[in-house]
Amino acid sequence: FEYGTRDCMLLHGLLITIELYEKWIWQMKDGRIKELAEYLRENLSKIPKCVIHTPIEWEKSSGNTTFSMKGYSLGELSGYLSRDWHIYTRGVGELDGTRISTCHFNRYDEVNKLVMALKAM
Repeated sequence: FEYGTRDCMLLHGLLITIELYEKWIWQMKDGRIKELAEYLRENLSKIPKCVIHTPIEWEKSSGNTTFSMKGYSLGELSGYLSRDWHIYTRGVGELDGTRISTCHFNRYDEVNKLVMALKAM
């Protein structure tokens, strides 16, 4: 049984609030992913040996960035990053490249660590 009347307007308002919150959170996450991916690609483009295979334009890409290093195979690059820097990547065999995924929980210092590792090659 019920304890009195229901406040339908309060429940409706709560539902709208939850829907708006879900929409805004995803927009904030997407903005953060875009921000980090752009920061990564901008810094990778400054490394002479680095070849970026992912389109620079956000509209043509995502939070994943695929790149390779001239003079290094996929295995050499992935091995170096994981063994010496504890940076774990995903290989993209058809490009002989490696993929980094930036997400809303990644930090700028993590991107900087990757860039530092690549510059040291």
